[in-house]
Amino acid sequence: MKNFSKELAIFLVCSTAYRLCSGALVVSLTWTILNQNEGGYLPLALAIFCSFIPAFITPVIIKRLSARMNGRKMSSWFTFCLAGLSLVVGASRDITIALLAANLFVWLVFMLLEASLDMWFTQVQRGMDEASVRRISGATTATGQAALMIGPLLAAGLMPILPGMGFFIFLGAGFLLVSAICYIRHGLSVVAQEASETVAPAKLPLTLFVPMVLIWPILGAFNFMLPVYVSSHGWALFELGVLDAVFGMGMALVGVLIILSNTGRNLSVFLSGLIGLAVI
Repeated sequence: MKNFSKELAIFLVCSTAYRLCSGALVVSLTWTILNQNEGGYLPLALAIFCSFIPAFITPVIIKRLSARMNGRKMSSWFTFCLAGLSLVVGASRDITIALLAANLFVWLVFMLLEASLDMWFTQVQRGMDEASVRRISGATTATGQAALMIGPLLAAGLMPILPGMGFFIFLGAGFLLVSAICYIRHGLSVVAQEASETVAPAKLPLTLFVPMVLIWPILGAFNFMLPVYVSSHGWALFELGVLDAVFGMGMALVGVLIILSNTGRNLSVFLSGLIGLAVI
């Protein structure tokens, strides 16, 4: 039980810290892209289009990598990649083409990391009772969403203080620290690791696969739309960070409401209401 508790604590720390840094990286990256070419929207539109591409190749990459390493090891390597990409974004902040290429790889690694974290969580909670799994899942969701809300505020507050490469070096150090924590070897026992690695993954139904493929591009499009709105009103990075955090709070509230109405009819009515509000 001690090994499982330690592994769970490491998972919560790593997933929360990763989402904190990723929220800051997304805001800083989109704001930097928006300010290319005297504020033109074409680079931003290209970035939106490119964010769709990784969603279709992520399952193939994860399937190949899962035969060689578990979710924890994959998470360590992917966060290490984000550390390098943070430095690339900082170094190419005045080169539009390099920024767009970096944006493509950043979103690819984001999606790979989300998949590897899901695998890691599945390995951590295997063998636990249903009540414990629900508590762990709730804690993971709450801390992750809070980190995603704080991340934009972190970017808004630190980018003016750490100009140029300074902020991106800070992010790179954060991702590198997460990677190092993920790489700690003293986690699950050998027996538990072998059991988790020998279980064949279930096939994902098409009704779940399609939303999972689309959710990241939709969130990406939203995150890229928001800077345009802020810029068109003459606002600055601070307002962007605050708005992003507020919308994140709204998404967290929607998640709580969905959990509270997770039975068939209640959930259908709730989702229909959300679709109606979106149309209005």
